[in-house]
Amino acid sequence: MDIGSLGIDVGIIVAIGSLTELLKAQDIKNKLKRFYLFIPLVLSLLAAVGTALASKEYGSIFINFIKYFGISNFGYALIKKTIMKK
Repeated sequence: MDIGSLGIDVGIIVAIGSLTELLKAQDIKNKLKRFYLFIPLVLSLLAAVGTALASKEYGSIFINFIKYFGISNFGYALIKKTIMKK
């Protein structure tokens, strides 16, 4: 089973992770560190709304939001702990 069979675009997951890291890198003094969780949360919500509007399936916004947020956070934690060893 691949992630595409769940109805999730892998490009969106990668974009959420990449934009999150880009925004975190801009905060050099870590002033906004307590708000880092909200970055992927907002990006996931925007992605869910965008995909729902594009496909005209408005009832799928919440489910897509949960999928995008959950998988992007899990993927980030997995990469951080295994590949980056932090």
